[in-house]
Amino acid sequence: MKHRRRQSTAPEGSFQELLENNNLGYIENPLRRIPENRLSACIVKFHERHNLANVVDLATLIRGARLARDEEAFMSEEVAEKSLTNIEMSALEREKHTRIWTESRELKIILLTCCVASIAQGWVSELASAGIGMGAKSSVVPVYESEISPARLRGQILTSWQTGTALGIAISATIPFIVQSWRFQIFSSFIPALPLLFLVFVGSESPRWLIKKQRYCKAYNVLLRLRENSLLAARDLVFIWAQLQVETPLFMRTTEAVIDVENPIPYLEERVYVRETGLLEYARRVSQLFTIPRARRATLASFLVMIAQQMTGVNVFAFLASTLFGYNGDDQHRGIPNQASLLLYLGFGIANFLSSTIAYFFIDSKGRRWLLVLSLAAMFPFLLATAFSFRPDDRPHQGLVATFLVLYTIAYSPGAGVVPFLYSSEIFPQVLREVGMAWASAVSWLGAGTIDLCVPALIHELHPRGVLCLFAGLDALALFLVWLFVPGSERQIATMEEMSYVFGVPTRRHVEYQVKDVAPWCIEHYVLRRRGVDLKPLYRWANVEAGQTGK
Repeated sequence: MKHRRRQSTAPEGSFQELLENNNLGYIENPLRRIPENRLSACIVKFHERHNLANVVDLATLIRGARLARDEEAFMSEEVAEKSLTNIEMSALEREKHTRIWTESRELKIILLTCCVASIAQGWVSELASAGIGMGAKSSVVPVYESEISPARLRGQILTSWQTGTALGIAISATIPFIVQSWRFQIFSSFIPALPLLFLVFVGSESPRWLIKKQRYCKAYNVLLRLRENSLLAARDLVFIWAQLQVETPLFMRTTEAVIDVENPIPYLEERVYVRETGLLEYARRVSQLFTIPRARRATLASFLVMIAQQMTGVNVFAFLASTLFGYNGDDQHRGIPNQASLLLYLGFGIANFLSSTIAYFFIDSKGRRWLLVLSLAAMFPFLLATAFSFRPDDRPHQGLVATFLVLYTIAYSPGAGVVPFLYSSEIFPQVLREVGMAWASAVSWLGAGTIDLCVPALIHELHPRGVLCLFAGLDALALFLVWLFVPGSERQIATMEEMSYVFGVPTRRHVEYQVKDVAPWCIEHYVLRRRGVDLKPLYRWANVEAGQTGK
C-alpha cells in the first residue's frame, strides 16, 4: 500500500460529498486532511482507546500513520534524520517489487487454502447437491483473498480463484475417462474437500473484518504476520481504520454524532460506532445496496460483470457441452459422438485453465476493466465461427468446432473468466462488502441456473448454430454495457479503500465520459491513427494538505 504525493487541486467539501457525488473524480487519502502536528495526537488517542500497547508501541504506530499519510514526505524526513532502520528500508523497497513467491508464509498459507477451495469449486461444478457449498465459496473466498492481499498483488492473488476453478473443471473432465461408475465420479469431489476442511482452520481471519469489528489488537497481529514488518503493519492498520471512519457515516441513520471540524476525517465516538454498526442487520444492509448512491453504483457494476459472464455463453460449454455437441435432432448420425463430446469438454477445461494464467501478467498492470472489455470483444468472432462450424443440417465439422472452441476459451478465461468475481470482491465499501459480494454471486448463479434450464429447449428450437449465434449477440450486448456502465480502476488505484472514491463518481458522469471523451479518443487514436492525442483521465488524485485548497 503506497500513498504518493498527488498533483491535483484539492477538493472542497466533506468526504461524504466525495463518496456520494464525486463529479470531479478525486481520489483522496483521508489522513492527508489531518495536519501533521495533529496526527500524532489522534494516534495517541487511538492507541490508548483500544489498548494497542499490548501489541505495538506508540512510536511505531505514529510512524506508521505518517507513512500512510504521505510516503514521500515520510521517507525524506526519516532518511534525513537517519531514523529509518535497514530492515524497514528493505521492507519498503521489497514491497515495490514484490512477487507472490516472496510474500510472507502467512499469505502463502491463506493463498493455498483459497486455491484448494477454488479447485473444489470447479471439481463439483456439475453436482446440483453441491449448490449451497458452491454458492458460499464463491461469495467468501474472493472477499477473503482481496482483504488479505497487498495492494500491488491483489489482482494476481485473486486470479487464483478462476485459475483454481478452471483446474477443477479440467480435473473433473478427466474423471469419466478414468472410471465409468457414476458413484465414484460423484465421490471424487471429496478429494479436494478433505484438505480444505483442515486448511480453513490454519489461516488467519481477515484484518479488515477484524477492524470493522473493533478488534484492533488481533487485526494488527494478523497484519504483522502478513506484512512481516511492524512499520508496514502499523501503516495498514491506521489507513484502513481511517477510511472506515470516512465510510461509516454514509450508512448511519443520522450524522449528528459525526465531528467534522475543519474537515478532517470524521471522528466517530466509540459508542456511536458500535451502536450504528450493530444496527446494520442483514435486511438493512441489503436495502442499502440499492439506496445509498456509492453502494448502488458498486451493486450495478457487480451485477453487470456477473451477468456479462453468463451472456458470453461459457456455461453452455461448461455445463451443457454434451447436449450441444451431441444434438442430433431426428438423425442419430448428426451429432458428435458422446466420447468425442467428452474430449471436447476436456479440451475446454484444459484451455480454460491454461489461458487463465495470462491474467497474472496484466490484471494489475492494465486493470480489470481493460481485460474484461478486451476479452468480450475477442470472444464475439470466435463464438460466431464456432456457430458456423455446424453445417445447415446441424452436422458439426469436428475439427473446426474444436479449434474455434479453444480460441474462444483462450479469449474468455483471462478476462470474462477472471474479472467478474475478482472485481465484485473489491469494489464494495467495507461495511457492505460481504453482503454485496453475496448478492453479486447470487446473480451469477441465477444466470447459470437459467442457462442450464433454458438452453436445452433453445437447442431443440434454434439448433446449435442458432444458439451460438444468439450468445454471440448477447456477448456483443455485454461488451457495450460493460464499456458504458462499469467503472475501471486506473493502474495507480491500488488499494481497496481508494475504490470508494471511484464509485463516488455518479453513473451519469461515467457514461458522459465514455461517450464524450473515450469514444472520440478511440476513433482518433485507433481509426484515424492520429498520434499525440491525449485522453483526459476521469480520476485525479487530490494533493491535499490540511488548510490547503489548491496546489
